[in-house]
Amino acid sequence: MKKIFLLVGLSFWVAVSSAQSPILKEVKIEYEKKVNTWASIPAEMLDRFKQNMPQYSSSFYSYETDGKKSLYKAIPQENNAGMGGRGGGFFRMGQGSEDDEVFTDFVKGEQISLKSVFEKNYLLTDPIGHINWKLTNDYREIAGFNCRRATAIIMDSVFVVAFYTNEILAQGGPEGFTGLPGTILGLVINRLHTTWYATKVSVVDVKPDRIVAPIDSKAEKSSKLQLIESLKDRFQNNRSGRGFGNNDDSMIWRIMI
Repeated sequence: MKKIFLLVGLSFWVAVSSAQSPILKEVKIEYEKKVNTWASIPAEMLDRFKQNMPQYSSSFYSYETDGKKSLYKAIPQENNAGMGGRGGGFFRMGQGSEDDEVFTDFVKGEQISLKSVFEKNYLLTDPIGHINWKLTNDYREIAGFNCRRATAIIMDSVFVVAFYTNEILAQGGPEGFTGLPGTILGLVINRLHTTWYATKVSVVDVKPDRIVAPIDSKAEKSSKLQLIESLKDRFQNNRSGRGFGNNDDSMIWRIMI
């Protein structure tokens, strides 16, 4: 009899737990990407920039997924063009282009990205990259979801903090970041003075034709590694192309992330 009560109690606990934490497959997430624009300005120039430029600049992105595929792209609006529009130089490198998209196929293990760099479009095809995440026991609530904190180092030296929820199936998030046991709702890269936080999560009926790889017949086909090497060559041959941080690597990070 005790065993029966134990089994019934266990079944009830599992049912309640499942009801409290449903695994969502088809969702649309809206993110605010915020950049501290003053942080990259040399001290001797900062006062002049403060007079003409707000400290923080925001742009907004959507992430749609059916659990097997996802598409991350800009939400067109006036705020997204606040730093000079498409191809607007150094500061747009921190904001990205409104043309940029990241398509991820979790089944095939493939990622296809459309990226605008110095007014030229690139269509990048790569396998989903491996990130060596370290999970912590810290949590915070984002857009109504309890999210666990994880950290990683990418591109050799860039420290990344992510907050993910296991209540959403897709193992992805903003800017094509993947590899956690759930969906990333918060992302912080202090090296780039940039944060991404979900502001809204909606359960939607995701149509298959809404989650498709970007197409641009005029874009140069490449891979992330090839584009990075091309950028390194460009900066080495044209030292005037250096970023405000006096560091070619920081410019490449802004372009690629």
